[in-house]
Amino acid sequence: MVNSKEITLKALNRVRTETVPVGIFLGGVWPILHSGLTLEELIGDSEKTAKINFEVNQKLGADIIITGAGATAMMIRSLGGEVRFDGKGAPQIISPLITKETNEGVSPRIVEGNKVR
Repeated sequence: MVNSKEITLKALNRVRTETVPVGIFLGGVWPILHSGLTLEELIGDSEKTAKINFEVNQKLGADIIITGAGATAMMIRSLGGEVRFDGKGAPQIISPLITKETNEGVSPRIVEGNKVR
């Protein structure tokens, strides 16, 4: 019997498979919310986050696990931007870092540890 990894690799290489590999598309936050936790609670705990994603996708019979919840907002936050966690879904970007089409007048921000200067 072919496992999920083999089915997925064959499909990605355009090899015909008996079944089509499935996964939750744009569901990066859903497994976290389904676990009863929030994305904000899991920041910095990659092992727990991976376990939650794996367990929820395993229950659903997914062949592919797609993650990346709030990646854009977290990048903006790490550069000093303001984001809001509302407990549902990915964090909301409150204020953009760049407000013009050109980067004229935008000062570079340097991240050291968890501080931005």
